[in-house]
Amino acid sequence: VVWSLAFILCGGSCFWNLVVREVPYHLLPVDLMMALVHIPGLFSLIFWHSALEDSRGTFEDSSSYQSIRRQRTSYFATENLVGFELWQVRTFVGLNEKVCLLNDGKDTVGDKLSRAINYLGYWLIPTQIGMSVLVYLGYALPAMEHTAEHHDSFFMRFHSWTMWIAIPPVVCCLVTCGALISYFIYLHILEADIVGWLIKAKTDEEFLKLEETSPGRNRKIKWGDNSFYIGNADIHSVEYANEVMSYLMEIFMHVQDRVDTSCRIWSSIVSQFTVVAFLELLAAGYDFSLMFEGEVSYSLSSAVFYVDIFLLLCGVIGTSAFLLLGAALTKRLEDLVLDIIIGMRARGVPPSLSFPMYPFLQVAGRKDGIGFKVFGIRITQSQVLTYFSVLSTLLGYILAHADYVLEVSAAER
Repeated sequence: VVWSLAFILCGGSCFWNLVVREVPYHLLPVDLMMALVHIPGLFSLIFWHSALEDSRGTFEDSSSYQSIRRQRTSYFATENLVGFELWQVRTFVGLNEKVCLLNDGKDTVGDKLSRAINYLGYWLIPTQIGMSVLVYLGYALPAMEHTAEHHDSFFMRFHSWTMWIAIPPVVCCLVTCGALISYFIYLHILEADIVGWLIKAKTDEEFLKLEETSPGRNRKIKWGDNSFYIGNADIHSVEYANEVMSYLMEIFMHVQDRVDTSCRIWSSIVSQFTVVAFLELLAAGYDFSLMFEGEVSYSLSSAVFYVDIFLLLCGVIGTSAFLLLGAALTKRLEDLVLDIIIGMRARGVPPSLSFPMYPFLQVAGRKDGIGFKVFGIRITQSQVLTYFSVLSTLLGYILAHADYVLEVSAAER
């Protein structure tokens, strides 16, 4: 109730201020983005309240890959599929939290997940405090000072007091939404790590069994850094080889199906955050360019600077988090394709049957391919590199006018 009321009061007053244009209004694109940021925040509040309330996600009670099966669940099959689907991947990772992916017994899946949660916590609270302080200094404080000096209208006083109360819950919700999506993306990465490890972990056992039946006739052939397959042990039965291939491909399909389900569920949130974040970057960059070129009547005051920096940080953090983690998930699933092929060869599937499966697994029978997607658009490393090249150009433009920023700061002191 507190969070919903904060969004309604703060967002409503910010939108109305676009009409009356009272302090701290200074430029339409900037103030419009300050108002629009409430929309993905409110939507995320509703979404995560529903998702976190329903933690009924289950997975078959086994840590072995033999228990993995594709679950073809209709989108409306459960009362609250959002939480049900998202928490299933958490359950699977939890069941395999004692797995040591590097076989050194020191770094388990549970350790990696705990470390990721700690990192999120270390960044989450300082980010919330820092963002709240920026909005206070850029929006709430100027409005409060102007109201105290000029005794403005009721709306002006209402807006200034509302911001002091509503800013922390609003910022908290925005930052927490990004952290939760990052958390679940990382769970999908861990799921792919676990499945890849479980597929390759059985190779040693199978090699020992073959050595018992035909000692000296088999050999390990190295494939990559940490993988190998068994030479001289190809399956001669095409029917049995197809059964092995079908089984391993079903495992991969299960992992990608779950990623597709999660992407479909939160595509609306991710798209809203990324679009608003990109527009925030444009608005802040446009405001800086107008001031640097002297095309506006106002100067770069501290309040304007704090608001623009807030928009820049929101834009950078919002877009970078989703793009980086989304590209990492796509890359991990592409690597899992190779793990599946290695698993086929390790179980004796001949090259003539296993290798042709690589192109098919790269798309997994889907028009939009494999990996992290937003409304069917794959997020890849090439897109991340393009984005950061544009971002570096914007940063270079701001740094090129750093002398102007320092002069204004010195003049205010």
